[in-house]
Amino acid sequence: MPPNLPRLVVEVFQNERYGGRRGVLIANTPDTGAIGFAGNISSVRVYKGPGYAAGANHKAVFYGATQYKGPRLTLGPGSYETLHQLSYNFGDAVHSVAIRAESASDGPIWGTAPVIVDLYEERGFRGTRTTIVRDEADMTRRVTNVARSIRVSKGPDCPDLGCRVQLFEAPLFEGEPFPIEVTPQESTVDIPDVRALPQDMPDTLGSVKIEGWTSSTEFSHIVFQDEFDGTRLRDGWEWTDPREGAQWRERQGWLTMSVEAGQNLWRDANYDAPRMLRYADGDFAIETRLQVTDGTNPHGGLLVWFTQNAFIRLEKTSTHHAFRGDIRFEQHTARGGEPLVGRGIGLKDAKQLYLRIERRGNLFTAHASANGVDWVSCGTAYANMGDPTRVGLHALCPGAMPPTTTRFDHFKLLKRPEDAPLMDSRLPATYRSPTRGRRVNMLRQMT
Repeated sequence: MPPNLPRLVVEVFQNERYGGRRGVLIANTPDTGAIGFAGNISSVRVYKGPGYAAGANHKAVFYGATQYKGPRLTLGPGSYETLHQLSYNFGDAVHSVAIRAESASDGPIWGTAPVIVDLYEERGFRGTRTTIVRDEADMTRRVTNVARSIRVSKGPDCPDLGCRVQLFEAPLFEGEPFPIEVTPQESTVDIPDVRALPQDMPDTLGSVKIEGWTSSTEFSHIVFQDEFDGTRLRDGWEWTDPREGAQWRERQGWLTMSVEAGQNLWRDANYDAPRMLRYADGDFAIETRLQVTDGTNPHGGLLVWFTQNAFIRLEKTSTHHAFRGDIRFEQHTARGGEPLVGRGIGLKDAKQLYLRIERRGNLFTAHASANGVDWVSCGTAYANMGDPTRVGLHALCPGAMPPTTTRFDHFKLLKRPEDAPLMDSRLPATYRSPTRGRRVNMLRQMT
């Protein structure tokens, strides 16, 4: 089994209900002390990995002693918020973990994994290892956030155009990013000693962002993505701002929309909200991530637009709105009445927010997540929209609220692999900065 096709992905947590330090296992681990967990695991999540279908019915087997000895606990894919209960009675007792074929139960499905990032506390790929397979907003929750050597392995779901890992010194993806790119021609990028890099990289990391990652299992093929880190928008975008007063700008991988009071997007009443759209047809999924900071007042999100009489919105609301920061899903396809379809609750305090709309014929489903793994359903809409539609991002400031500022991290359009068109895997020259190009060449020389 190739190391970059894990059959299971096991998240282990120091405290019950997924609290405290967190670690990730993707292979047999004879001594959990090697990842900083020596008898102090209290809750776990077990996900189906990218290689699960090649050897289904796998389970994670937890042992009370190292080298797979002692009492054992076998768990299939699922979420287990405490191992201290009598039914498990295995809290703070795990010292080794094996992943092997057993009769498995249904559980959450792990999304696509474009790369697997291994961070080592010592140079030369030695010492405590921390494995990253999805975005990490706060590395202080991991066993260690020290990275003196790094190995990035291409996963089975790496996009054709490659993938980029962004390392940040501060949590919540703040500050100047340190990029590592995996090109279509590379399978592994090794950095045995970060001190040898021409650009200083901090020994301790605050957050890690994987560009190209998606939660999709059905819609897993990225046919368009914009990380908003170039000097201009990717080709195909259409920018609409009826009042010509809104602003957008790209900065360090963000797209920012600032909107004044009274700009809304409401059928037969107000079409003043700025929006940025591109064409899409057939079944698809669209996804974005919003960053929520103390200095912003976000109110915006995803938009599916057919005509002025038929569009769908999924957005995070402002804390000054009646929803007070919750997620709102609206269907504007009928005259009169309330367009509200659903609401996502429990995410108003999230510092990062994933929004996702999936289309299957005339059925549109909306989802939201604080981490890209645990999704909250925001409702289902049935809308008779033809092809093509337009999809993209929007920002609002309804009523007399204070001005809003919505900051988008990325936008992705995804298809099922069998429905995806053949795409040119080369990125436009404006999509990557000159410093990142130099870094790719330097990494190739080192490896």
